[in-house]
Amino acid sequence: MCTGQIGVYVQKFITFLILIVFNLSSLAAYKVVGEVVKIRGKVTILAPGELQSRKLTVGQRVKEDSSILTDEKSFARLKLHDGSTLNIGPKSKMAIVHMEKSGSGVVSLLKGKMRSVIKKNTKGQKRFFIQTRTAAMAVRGTEFETIYNPENRVSSLLTYKGEVAIKKTDDLIVDETDKPKEIVRQGKKLMLRERPTIDPNNIKKLSEVFKDDKTVFVKGGQFSTTVKKYNVVSEAVKISPIQLNTLYKNDEYIEKKVSDVRPRNLESGKRKLALESKEQEAPIEGLNDEVNKKFAPRAGGLIDFESGLYVAPTKEAKLDKKLNVFVPDNIGYIDAKTGQYAPPVGLKLVPTKGFVIDRKNLIANNDIASIQRQEKILNDSLGGEVVLKTKEVPKKRNLKRREQFKKSILIARLSSLGQEINHDNDTFLNRSETLEDISSSGLGFTLRLASNSRYQVFTSFDSRSIDVKTTSTISFANLDDRLIDIEGGFSYSWKPRVDVFASFGFNQRAFLNHVSTGSSTSQEIKRLNLPEVRFGISGSFARSSNWSADYLASASFLFARDGGTLSSDSGFELQGELSYKYWFSRRYFLDTSFFVNHYSLTINGSSQTFTADVSSLITGFNLGIGAMF
Repeated sequence: MCTGQIGVYVQKFITFLILIVFNLSSLAAYKVVGEVVKIRGKVTILAPGELQSRKLTVGQRVKEDSSILTDEKSFARLKLHDGSTLNIGPKSKMAIVHMEKSGSGVVSLLKGKMRSVIKKNTKGQKRFFIQTRTAAMAVRGTEFETIYNPENRVSSLLTYKGEVAIKKTDDLIVDETDKPKEIVRQGKKLMLRERPTIDPNNIKKLSEVFKDDKTVFVKGGQFSTTVKKYNVVSEAVKISPIQLNTLYKNDEYIEKKVSDVRPRNLESGKRKLALESKEQEAPIEGLNDEVNKKFAPRAGGLIDFESGLYVAPTKEAKLDKKLNVFVPDNIGYIDAKTGQYAPPVGLKLVPTKGFVIDRKNLIANNDIASIQRQEKILNDSLGGEVVLKTKEVPKKRNLKRREQFKKSILIARLSSLGQEINHDNDTFLNRSETLEDISSSGLGFTLRLASNSRYQVFTSFDSRSIDVKTTSTISFANLDDRLIDIEGGFSYSWKPRVDVFASFGFNQRAFLNHVSTGSSTSQEIKRLNLPEVRFGISGSFARSSNWSADYLASASFLFARDGGTLSSDSGFELQGELSYKYWFSRRYFLDTSFFVNHYSLTINGSSQTFTADVSSLITGFNLGIGAMF
């Protein structure tokens, strides 16, 4: 073997050792937080440093930042170092985000259901949090059930003992296990799971979430769920005491087929219940306060663990005066052993829609009209559009200003304006003259080109006719009655709702000119092409998903211009504009605007020698149709 080959093998061996040391040091950062004490069915775990999930076994130690996934009819129980337990139900996924020796920690429930039995330490300093994509729960020591359904994004909480704080939150979870990263090692492609960074301040940050009046405290026997319409969680209410006690005994999530469910009488009667519900603060008849954004369903209802939804008793349900809850009637039933919910015959509960007719299981003698009436009643008992879904929000048609930079926009417009021209210190007339009642109308367009940056190029063209009325002292021998404006420039998105722009253009302006013809002098309206540099600012001071109210302000420098028998010195122009845009769709919109222009400069005549100080005020209105492409 040659020396070169030996060197290659040595280099590979050293690289192999470095990778082993690196992986071992990485794994050391993730501490063991507990041990698996019971498993049923198929359960897998994705541990830190591993690219593929493995079968979870009894006695296996679980590290921080591990995620556990259960299959259908499966279950796993994890015992933490402080004696607390996490019971993970069927078709569920949870991740241990952070855990301390004291028992304080953060666990994410990504889907399914999980019962937590959290032991309170003697110092009372433990802070334990469970977070879903739409809610967060905080507890120091108690027993409770968390449900999260990713289909309808409903998070629900049922407390068995103690008290749990819950609050509606934005999405606090990034499920890195679902986002593998492709890397190349020695020419081979590997899928590597990116590791989320463990933030030592995570518990402190979550603690801040609960420091406002939108936090709801759920005591033993009570239930709360996310309310989409008000972006809060519902007030705590007592569920059916019969289902509460039945579910409490089923701590391993034994499930049955709907056809095998044996209904249980939901009336308490004289039975002694192991768990007693704490009295709720919300009215047992329910609450729907749109002003204060508070919602509470009727007390005594049933929970469906699959959808995470709470089916409240109907208005016809009778009151159990002993337990101060309504007894569910005709809203479905629960299994006598498992406590799982089953809808009435002929209906099924869909997580995203609520109750719908189960046409596959209808029989010949089913009364469809009766089932349809019951469908409506039960969907109202779910909370209807308050809990399950909000009223359909109109599709946003008006893009944000910066988003519009990424699109090309063409606007065609009709304009109508009025103008007044003041000739002061006219040396030929030896007086000042004002031309009033000048009207103009025309057609124009503006094109803005798409850009992937904060800059956007634009150009505009306007052509309009002008009508100047004669005065008592002046009549016109000649009239240039067609004016054209051409402009090009760029905009810069300075802030999300504010743009600045600069442009250069040639704008034609009408002036009074004195023309010598032999021994007489006549007057004419003559146009001059004035080069112009303009700087301005534009933005939106009010907007919604379908319309915006915009503004524009600019200042221009007018360059000197020699037009033969008439010339001008340099001058200035100011412009202000208010506009309203209404979007018919994501592509087409109506554009209306009101504008004011004022310019001033000095003109000089050479046919009949004179000078005059000219100022003009222009007011007008544009009506346009725009298209985005």
